[in-house]
Amino acid sequence: MNESELIRQFWEYNEKEPLGAVATALYFFLLEIWKKNEQNDFSLSDTETCELLKITRPTIITLRQKLVTLGMIQYQ
Repeated sequence: MNESELIRQFWEYNEKEPLGAVATALYFFLLEIWKKNEQNDFSLSDTETCELLKITRPTIITLRQKLVTLGMIQYQ
């Protein structure tokens, strides 16, 4: 999937069931990192994500799991 398709998919889902501002910020942050990594898998710690987005670790973990469950991201 390319960036446009991922963005379209996100907004289609968000129209049906809004994800909230913080989940949206996390998704588009991860999408931007993926784009900068030439659309390849990447590694980013929770600590780095927390520092860059100013979001707590428990929030990151909860929202990341939600995005995984919805099939919007993959995480290991």
